[in-house]
Amino acid sequence: MTTPLLPYTQLRTPSPSGLARWLLTGKHNRWWYLDRRAPPEDVWAEHRDVVVAHYARRHPGHRPRLWWKYSAPSPRARLGGIGDPLFACGGAYVEQYEFGVPTDWRVRDDHFERGVPLSTDDPPLFESSATYLLRLKLLQPGEAKRLRRRDFWPEVVRVSDGYVRLCRVNPT
Repeated sequence: MTTPLLPYTQLRTPSPSGLARWLLTGKHNRWWYLDRRAPPEDVWAEHRDVVVAHYARRHPGHRPRLWWKYSAPSPRARLGGIGDPLFACGGAYVEQYEFGVPTDWRVRDDHFERGVPLSTDDPPLFESSATYLLRLKLLQPGEAKRLRRRDFWPEVVRVSDGYVRLCRVNPT
């Protein structure tokens, strides 16, 4: 006696949804590991304009993680604050940026002799992404009209549990 076949269920979602998720978030997912057939730079270049237009409609004054990684012309301007990124402290650290801001910072009680540790009282201050996009004339058509005053507030670097976070600071 044979057992009846179980109904067919698709085990994986189609590639386009994994691709879209990667393009919008920059996080590695099933598409990245299993279905990617071209270098990520090429995939981003192929879809960049549509993704940036979509992202700018939903989040005016901001760009997705992959835009900062592959398309941003330069890092964000540093406006002040105390602390040095690790690549400025010597050693084998490479310049790495996330959203236009260095990812690795010197902290107190580390083994570096050069550089200044990140200050909790006066942390490094960077221009906002909206200010960056406006300064370099990279805003999408109509995007500037949808920006609010707080989109131009500078952002400070906070390190907690080994992760770098950007936090807006009200300048008043």
